[in-house]
Amino acid sequence: MIHTDAFRKYLENAYSRLLHKFGGSPFRLEEAAKALGVKPSYMKNLLSELRRRGWLISKPDENDARRAVYILDLTFINEMKTCEVRTTISTYEGEYVLFVKGKVVDRDYDIQRLVRRALKKYKPDEIYITNVGRPRELVTIGF
Repeated sequence: MIHTDAFRKYLENAYSRLLHKFGGSPFRLEEAAKALGVKPSYMKNLLSELRRRGWLISKPDENDARRAVYILDLTFINEMKTCEVRTTISTYEGEYVLFVKGKVVDRDYDIQRLVRRALKKYKPDEIYITNVGRPRELVTIGF
């Protein structure tokens, strides 16, 4: 693939649009293609490039192991040069954020407090919690 500033800006724009649509919620290739208005074959290449850069995480779909589920990685938000991406989520820099249905509904510097609040309001399969930027400490929580 071409690696120019214009291409990076294009990738950041795609990331920003996916962030606006899905937030921290998992999505599938077809959903991403529809959100960006591109063909699935093109979206596959775009998602591969985002994953190669570390801006996207993929894992096997629980319902169909032949397919993948994607999640935007917010850890690398500081690397983004596009103002649109930084302003969308940078207000949460250093915090843990709670996404429900792709929207930020809560945030906290203390992940344990955030998890307790989240579990009082939502079912575990409805929530997605991640950090924005580099975390202060490594925390693992299982459900």
